[in-house]
Amino acid sequence: PTLVTDQKLCNTHLGTKGWLVTPKRGRLAAYDGTHFHGVVPGCGKAPSVSEHTLGLEVPRRITFMIAFWKEIQMRPFGPDGLPGSSRPLPNPAQVFEIGKKKYTWHRRLALPLEAGTSASPIAVSPPC
Repeated sequence: PTLVTDQKLCNTHLGTKGWLVTPKRGRLAAYDGTHFHGVVPGCGKAPSVSEHTLGLEVPRRITFMIAFWKEIQMRPFGPDGLPGSSRPLPNPAQVFEIGKKKYTWHRRLALPLEAGTSASPIAVSPPC
């Protein structure tokens, strides 16, 4: 589940309230991101690489987080390839490899192209 508290970084006291949002297909939780929040780790055994290579269907919950910022500085991936906040979205048209890491999850975000078109990134300016 996702835990959201009433505590903020600027508080001089601990939070007194917390809310758990339990997983459910299609559920959306929206809250003020300045409050301390996080995903509580699940229990049970995580699927192993061998289970995936054997073609076994191993259900896994995925949390997809989107944050809207008035101002933010994008942080490039470091040489270790570890994920982190404010990272750019890899190109969905290809596997992303950096350091010893190889990412493929973002390829599921690719939209089908119409015949005769090609995908290329475009620069957009955020609204004021």
